[in-house]
Amino acid sequence: MERLIMNRLVEWKNSSERKPLVIRGARQTGKTWIMKEFGKRYFTNTVYVNFDVPNRQYDEFFSYTIDPYTIIKNLAILCGEPITPDTLFIFDEIQTCNNALNALKYFCENAPEIYVVAAGSLLGLRLSAGFPAGKVDFFDMWPMSFEEFLIANGNANLVNYMNSIDKIEQVPQFFADDLYDKLKIYCTFGGMPEPVHYLTEKLDPVSADNAIDDVLSGFQSDFGKHNDKVNYDRIMHVWNSIPEQLAKEYNRFSYKDIKENNPNTQKESIRSREYYYAIDWLSRVSDVKILYRIKAPGLPLKRFRDEFIFKIYMCDVGLLRKMSHLDTSFFSANIRLIGNFKGAMMENYVIQSLLSQGLKDIGYWKDGSYDVDVLIQRKNDIIPVEIKSGTDDKKASMKAYLKSYGDVTKLIVRYSLLNLKLDGKVLNIPLYLADKTDKLIGLALDELSKNQKI
Repeated sequence: MERLIMNRLVEWKNSSERKPLVIRGARQTGKTWIMKEFGKRYFTNTVYVNFDVPNRQYDEFFSYTIDPYTIIKNLAILCGEPITPDTLFIFDEIQTCNNALNALKYFCENAPEIYVVAAGSLLGLRLSAGFPAGKVDFFDMWPMSFEEFLIANGNANLVNYMNSIDKIEQVPQFFADDLYDKLKIYCTFGGMPEPVHYLTEKLDPVSADNAIDDVLSGFQSDFGKHNDKVNYDRIMHVWNSIPEQLAKEYNRFSYKDIKENNPNTQKESIRSREYYYAIDWLSRVSDVKILYRIKAPGLPLKRFRDEFIFKIYMCDVGLLRKMSHLDTSFFSANIRLIGNFKGAMMENYVIQSLLSQGLKDIGYWKDGSYDVDVLIQRKNDIIPVEIKSGTDDKKASMKAYLKSYGDVTKLIVRYSLLNLKLDGKVLNIPLYLADKTDKLIGLALDELSKNQKI
């Protein structure tokens, strides 16, 4: 399967300013595969070291010396690989060996010509504990995007069309219908590589659905590892409550809605501070994304966020569907859905897409009963976003937002099933083009700028 992050890895290899590279992301998103595939395609040979195996000799090599050349010589001998100027060293599950993690600093300072890439499923915990800034390059890896899913599914024609869009104009109905049909499949199974493999290569949706269960089991297994002072049960309580939290009309996360399994636990004993640490833990290992309420659309956006009011989304829409005990027919069945959970699923999908594009500075705006789904900081612009699961394009919340901040709003983005269109300063992006949001916003802003000059 092709992953678009490979292009960035090649750029990293060719950069004269290259530092040791750390790939962050949730477990089972394909970090190990992409590192090995990168080595296979673009290097003469690869030395692969997995610190999460019983062979403790690896640890020893980093414990008695900080000299990068001594370290790589010993590793190459142990792995039976020759050292050439075009050798890639892969340090997998590096968070289990603090000496190896700290050694990246010395690779940067003393041996910048050596190609080193590292990853780990719980790496966010270690890096947030005081890793030296400026000594490594960071890439974030997310589940497979809709575009990557299309590539895996053999829909190169649809991907080529998406990449060919260079102005805001209607999507031909042939492409629109096909993209929408594929999007429903993607939102059902998500972008975790293993389920996608079963679905697109084995053509086995039952095994794909079962593979999502395996991924969730793996996540929960990690909750018991390296969580230090965070209580495992509280992590599980938060994790299990996410579908219910998103199903609410206003899906702000509420500590009171967390249900504990212990029948002897009184509701009054649920303390927000204890669960805050569990939420923070899940965020640092990239299993969830926290969207904070933004008090006002200012720069930088995170300066105006309310740390106590937020929403929590899953890292993958397929995991959210499975955790909600919804059948694979959820998006395809012609049934009248009760509540707004389909909308929450679409929000999760869009947020997942924005993050994979590098649009990380996002939040949401709420004032009284008015709620704008997402605010995006893109360069020096704050862009309000509404997400509709259907074709309805009316929302009072956006009007309320514009009443207060319309003079500083250059563009409004609306995701829906309507076609691609720029209506005034409202850019409607079909849900199936969410992966092209950054590009489409750029095209819309350019068009608006040209119209103002005329």
